[in-house]
Amino acid sequence: MEDDVSKRLAVLISKEKEAESMRSTLEAKEKDLVAFEEMLTTREKGEYKPAISKTSYLYAC
Repeated sequence: MEDDVSKRLAVLISKEKEAESMRSTLEAKEKDLVAFEEMLTTREKGEYKPAISKTSYLYAC
């Protein structure tokens, strides 16, 4: 009986460590995705500004 409880506890501890590792990995990937999204947003804004200013210039003429 005690052996069975010890084995189950060991399995639970192992699964808890695995879950913590996965959580840490997901948090790191989430941070990477947020940084990538910010980079793309910045790039997108940089590309659209000249297009808008060229269009404004054409309409002004």
